Amino acid sequence: MSDINLSDNPTSPILWRLISKAAPIIAGRDCIVKRRDPTAGGNGETSVNLEGVPVVAIAEDLQGDQLTATLLHELAHVKLHAAKMQRSSTELEPPGSDTKHKNRPEWELEADNQALEWVRYGMTNRDLNLPKDAGVLLALVGLYLEGANQ
Repeated sequence: MSDINLSDNPTSPILWRLISKAAPIIAGRDCIVKRRDPTAGGNGETSVNLEGVPVVAIAEDLQGDQLTATLLHELAHVKLHAAKMQRSSTELEPPGSDTKHKNRPEWELEADNQALEWVRYGMTNRDLNLPKDAGVLLALVGLYLEGANQ
């Protein structure tokens, strides 16, 4: 059983290639994930760019389980809330520049619940020969690809 994570090295090109391919499948729509400090601080943020594509920013200092948990939380926002978000230029703004950002508590709770469901599924169904985060992401990809083929 592997307790190591690809994201223990958060600059790993393999990790970010996997995330870029897995994220749209897990979220159920096109999206972009960037390793970039959020404009509102914190571990992550989700916005919709001017072209209408959801953009997830994951704080640069995250690694391991915290990176995976934040990624899944933000992908839950893409899945559940991106269609309700206004287009913006948030992804172009400097990190930490949004000092007036207010979270919607109900959205945060919904994203937490979805992310927890994904973590439980991924941990139960992951390939134990793979790094933990890769196994979780690939289990979720398998879940959604299997559902699409039925």
